[in-house]
Amino acid sequence: MKKPLLNNSQKNSLQISLRMLEEKILTMEMLIDNKTMTGELYSFYVDLADDEIKKLKDIFIEMHKLIAEMKHIFNFDDQKEFLSNQLAGMSAYYWTILMDETSNKLKRYGDVSPQLENVLDPKIKRFIYYIEQLATIKKGDTNNEQN
Repeated sequence: MKKPLLNNSQKNSLQISLRMLEEKILTMEMLIDNKTMTGELYSFYVDLADDEIKKLKDIFIEMHKLIAEMKHIFNFDDQKEFLSNQLAGMSAYYWTILMDETSNKLKRYGDVSPQLENVLDPKIKRFIYYIEQLATIKKGDTNNEQN
């Protein structure tokens, strides 16, 4: 019997790396199509000329082909990702990040204004509430009222 090119750990590592690359390519393709993405604190703009965008899209096409080739060669499985999983992962990640932004935790950067706790912490608590709600959307457990 012929020895496989990759052991299971090597296959998993390569497959995960290629999935991450493909996800980033797909995200950039959506951003290119939308031209801009603007929020309150973050903005994204496509700053490439039409010929540069064409070249980028051509490169992405070739990269998709290469990923497909490698999928076939190494017998990679499709990973189906669902928004509900992304929401659950995002909520855990951002819950942790925002808990480190309360007035008490910001003391690690220096003296904190006595008024900060009353101004910042209620807003952080509201974010935490909404972030916790993200993970429950799929289950239908959310209610639209904030505690």
